[in-house]
Amino acid sequence: MECEKCKIELKEYSRFCPNCGEKVKTLEIKKDIGEKVIKQLKNILTTIESKKKEESKKHTLAHFVIKKLAHNH
Repeated sequence: MECEKCKIELKEYSRFCPNCGEKVKTLEIKKDIGEKVIKQLKNILTTIESKKKEESKKHTLAHFVIKKLAHNH
């Protein structure tokens, strides 16, 4: 997040710019936090999908092995 007036980078949750004293709008803080949360949620969903695919592969392999063993006996 940056100051609208002087464009320096602001620390998270800043209420005033330490450089020029401009008040940081609450909406900007919420937008910045919202973007971070959305990014984190996307990462979580990607991880979940990846784990689901891994589990699916394991189940498919296990099913294949069981069929092979059953067929050979």
